[in-house]
Amino acid sequence: MRKRFEQQMELGVKPIEETLVRVKSWDDIPALIKALLLIYTTPRYNESIFNILENKFLSGKKATGRFGLNLWQVFVLAQFRLALGIDYDRLDEMVCSHSGLRQLLGIENNADFNSDHFIDFSYDRIVNNVRLLYTDYLISSTSYTTATGMASLLSIKHDKITQELTKGNYDSKFLWKKVKPYIQELTQSKETIVLSFDDSIQEKQYTDESELNCWHYDHVFGRSVKGVNFLTALVEVGGMRLPCCVEFIKKDRWITDSKTGKQKRKSSVTKNELFRQMLGECHGKFLFDYVLADSWFSSVENMLCYKERLKTDFIMALKSNRKVALSLEDKNNKKYISIETLQSGQQTVEVWFEELDFPLLLTKQVFKNENDTVGELYLACSDLNLSYDQITTIYKKRWGVEEFHKSIKSNTGFAKSPTKTVKTQMNHYILSIAAYIKLEWLKQRTKKNHFAMKAQIYLAAQKAAYKELQKLSTPRAA
Repeated sequence: MRKRFEQQMELGVKPIEETLVRVKSWDDIPALIKALLLIYTTPRYNESIFNILENKFLSGKKATGRFGLNLWQVFVLAQFRLALGIDYDRLDEMVCSHSGLRQLLGIENNADFNSDHFIDFSYDRIVNNVRLLYTDYLISSTSYTTATGMASLLSIKHDKITQELTKGNYDSKFLWKKVKPYIQELTQSKETIVLSFDDSIQEKQYTDESELNCWHYDHVFGRSVKGVNFLTALVEVGGMRLPCCVEFIKKDRWITDSKTGKQKRKSSVTKNELFRQMLGECHGKFLFDYVLADSWFSSVENMLCYKERLKTDFIMALKSNRKVALSLEDKNNKKYISIETLQSGQQTVEVWFEELDFPLLLTKQVFKNENDTVGELYLACSDLNLSYDQITTIYKKRWGVEEFHKSIKSNTGFAKSPTKTVKTQMNHYILSIAAYIKLEWLKQRTKKNHFAMKAQIYLAAQKAAYKELQKLSTPRAA
């Protein structure tokens, strides 16, 4: 939670309004201090500025959490950096050594630099956290993202960025902290809330193999590809789609293939086990109406997890070779038929699975593919009160997780980072997803989709490059 400024100064700290200004000076720092003092001591000026800062920093946030820089300190530091054209390292040095700036910030006392009473801002607080700058950099970039490129753009040392990617701990818990305020607000609405699951593979052919970047079977290509496999839980309500849980498939064990006799990697946790773990975490954090998943996650064990353990409903796709009974009597008599033999049309059929003690609704959709082939989609729904149209309409929302995967790969540089270690790679991937969250928030404000915003940023960059070229091409006057 950020306050406007400290109402009660610490003992020994010099008052801000008593900051001395060198009158006989041609330097621009005294003029800047004088202007900031005028703003601080004039209520109508500082009220307007604080209102702008509060809308920027505090809008949509609860008045809780740890204290950071107050709004006045944020404003002063920003003015010094921008007005003087200095980088964050120079600003950090000035905060420690320039008495006028320190008093203006409300931290100047008579303590020696090495004294325990000396008040200092850490570099990370001044930079306003590298991870926030990193996500903006990912959105702004149109090619590969590097620490050197970000450092050149933002005038900070690239070592700070590398250190953040190396030592930072960014995972699904970090993502949840980012989306928690939005989800808690959105789930208060009366609209249908769906939780969609799907996995995706980002091919990384030229990256060194590891437990994270290894070979996975890709159903799109019908073969194994080398890359990163991750599973996403995406909540959608009111047109907003937010990843509330993301886990990476790590093949951390070596086994011997029984057919070839060769060593290959295998994950100690199966994808379906990870799915049930993520589902349980989401269920404990917020309420949702339906879980949507494709046929990969349509096992009986998962269905039991939905209905019996979590008491929630689901709609999921089924493979055509699944067998069902058309009545409880048929189930008791073990009379099962393949679902592909059913001619349900645009209606629901109540069916029974052998391992389940509760019935499901089955629907069959027939559609035409782009190559003129005919496809069939079988859906199983645990909510017996839904109609055919309701089931198919709700399941269409699962497409949101596909668009999420497309956006992070196209708009937030998910695969465009030359990171080498598993930790730095994972940190980059998670921060790339955090950048998606910012785009999703901007989508609500601007009414533009992610690709439209990215195109707007790219056009602005082209215009800036064109103007710079014209400037370079213009002969200088002698």
